[in-house]
Amino acid sequence: MDVAWGLAPGPAVVAALTQSAGRGRTGPWHSPPGGAYFSIVYPTNSPREAVPRAAVCTCKYLEGLGLKPRIRWPNDILVGEGKIAGILAESRTSRGSVVNVGVGLNVRGRISEMVEGAVSLQELGVDVDPLGAILRVPLCVLRGSFNVYEEFGRRLAYLGEEVEISGVRGEFLGIDREFRALLRVGGRATAFLEGRMRKVK
Repeated sequence: MDVAWGLAPGPAVVAALTQSAGRGRTGPWHSPPGGAYFSIVYPTNSPREAVPRAAVCTCKYLEGLGLKPRIRWPNDILVGEGKIAGILAESRTSRGSVVNVGVGLNVRGRISEMVEGAVSLQELGVDVDPLGAILRVPLCVLRGSFNVYEEFGRRLAYLGEEVEISGVRGEFLGIDREFRALLRVGGRATAFLEGRMRKVK
């Protein structure tokens, strides 16, 4: 993502098949060879849509492979209960907003043996070249025409189920127009702008 910032305001894409210093929302991100890792930097009037837009485009790519991905709010892509992709976004404001969206997709290798709760396309029986994702997902992000709120909302995981965000438990109702997660807590809807969601077993 740091290299991509050097190409701001873009649009531009920086891609790799492995990373030695990848990062996620909570720290370093394991980026073994055989994955598709890329950053997309572009100007936008809707920086809050950056992660949802990239999530939808990643799902569209996976759906084209015959899979049924879901989005674990706010930025994880699941197939079944396995995390197959993660998304991170940063933004800067200088004569307009510019976003830098990083996407990491597990394509090849036995990632489930390296990272708990993760899965790769290869482990799901899908054999593809990582370059396919590197080409298709950024093109969708930069040129795709769709309603981000609706497309993101209908792919959300755990709708109607009990989840926990930042230590608060409640029924997951979906998202509002600001892409905040809505939980029913004590009979009232509570909105969360950020946090990590987990399903309560």
